[in-house]
Amino acid sequence: MVKENYGVVDKFTGDGLLAYFPDFFSGKDAGYRALAAAHACHSTFNRCYKASRTSFNVTLKDVGLGIGIDFGEVHLLRITEELTVVGSPVVYASRLSGAPAGHTYMNHSAVASLVDRSPEAFTANEVDFEVKHEGTVVLPGCEP
Repeated sequence: MVKENYGVVDKFTGDGLLAYFPDFFSGKDAGYRALAAAHACHSTFNRCYKASRTSFNVTLKDVGLGIGIDFGEVHLLRITEELTVVGSPVVYASRLSGAPAGHTYMNHSAVASLVDRSPEAFTANEVDFEVKHEGTVVLPGCEP
């Protein structure tokens, strides 16, 4: 889903995935493509979880992906023989991925960039969210 939206998978983080959508590859619609990939990931998870209900003793209701999106400059570095992206947007996207199941959270700079580039792409509802090492923050929660 990331690749289909012109994103780059950086790494699997155990229970997560880090991907980025660089302008040189994703184009001016990078933010929209990141949101489209998030929406596709939510849909795919929900479909697979529903189809696999018989594999579980009980089916939990509030199960799903929490997705975090940030925008900004990152640097591609070689760390232990592998390339990876580093920078503040990586940190905050990771922290925002603690969003409740089925939700995508973005910070204000990501929303501002998306509004500039693709104003028709989404709706946002302001939410309070407890961010690790930050406290409670106010974020726009987005739905494509």
